[in-house]
Amino acid sequence: MKGTVAAINPRNGMVAILTEEGSFSLIDPIGGEFELRDHVSWSAHNPLGGDRVLNVTRGEWLDVFFENHYVTQHNLARLMGL
Repeated sequence: MKGTVAAINPRNGMVAILTEEGSFSLIDPIGGEFELRDHVSWSAHNPLGGDRVLNVTRGEWLDVFFENHYVTQHNLARLMGL
């Protein structure tokens, strides 16, 4: 799966990735940081829990915790705690 970092909650660190399918996947970074518009990819289609994400923009693998997939724009702010 591929996507682009679309939102970051500065209070809790949660990151929203706009996927190539047009919905959002929510991750909680365990190590490292993301910036808006970073391009990212991961191997499993809809992983939940701990996994690794490649930050293509920076060329580094980061440990993350996948919280949710197929989040709509309508629900994004509520689920991210914004």
